[in-house]
Amino acid sequence: MNCETLKKIILQGEDHIFKFKENISGIDILAEEICAFANSEGGYIIVGVHENGEITGLNISDISRLNQWVSNATSQKIDKMIPVLTHELICDNKRILLVHILRGRNKPYTVIQ
Repeated sequence: MNCETLKKIILQGEDHIFKFKENISGIDILAEEICAFANSEGGYIIVGVHENGEITGLNISDISRLNQWVSNATSQKIDKMIPVLTHELICDNKRILLVHILRGRNKPYTVIQ
């Protein structure tokens, strides 16, 4: 995905495939979002974009923390492994993290408390 494609997605708004998050405040919240996408058709969590469509961006430490949380959530917080890919994108000089959750093959997935 590139910046131009991201802006088109933002204009269309959130739907069952794309969820916007300005930031994510906890690993459990992230694990729940990942499970929800894996239990459906898959999709993207786009972090660094407010739900109103404003590109707010993330700092480097946010990107590092979120990448670590994705790794920990998928290996330790969810009952079965879920294929998740992350990609950092620079758009309007702001860092965005794309979290691509593939459709799960071993449904249902649940968060381990």
